[in-house]
Amino acid sequence: MQRFIMKDYSGSIQDFKDALRYDSKNNQAYNLIITSKIWQKYNVNGIWSKFEKEDIASIINEVYTVYITNKPSVEKFINDKEMYSYRK
Repeated sequence: MQRFIMKDYSGSIQDFKDALRYDSKNNQAYNLIITSKIWQKYNVNGIWSKFEKEDIASIINEVYTVYITNKPSVEKFINDKEMYSYRK
């Protein structure tokens, strides 16, 4: 989480992937990878680029493989209050 706070999104993605090696069913780690990828791709120097729900869906599908259960819908991901605190 520290790398995410420091805006090292590539590093935070790797940290969360490392966490998944210990617990492959850790949905919070998957969701934090998605959040990191959104920030990495759409927030450059503090300026947000426009993105749509389809862009988030694409990242969700990239991160959650077909073998993972509990894959969130775009709406659930956007409205998840637990995840929202990381996206402020």
